[in-house]
Amino acid sequence: MAKKRKTRRLKVLHDARQKRTTPVKEEVSATTQRSVMEKSSTVHTAMPTTHTGSNIISTALYEYLPKDLTKTAFLTGAIVVAELILFLVSKR
Repeated sequence: MAKKRKTRRLKVLHDARQKRTTPVKEEVSATTQRSVMEKSSTVHTAMPTTHTGSNIISTALYEYLPKDLTKTAFLTGAIVVAELILFLVSKR
């Protein structure tokens, strides 16, 4: 099975977290450090979350999906029919 890749949203979130947690390594005076620390503590980059409420999977992204779903439907139907036949035969 193919490796699941990160979505664009996950990549953006990962980059935002890295930028937030990456320490600044500069040699500056104490007053400049204080001002930088005050600015960094007040500014937080927040990613707006958009939730559509439903998950839609496009079959164009997964070329194997329609074939697999068809196979699954036929196999499931065959199992149900076989069970019904066995049930009716054993009932007699």
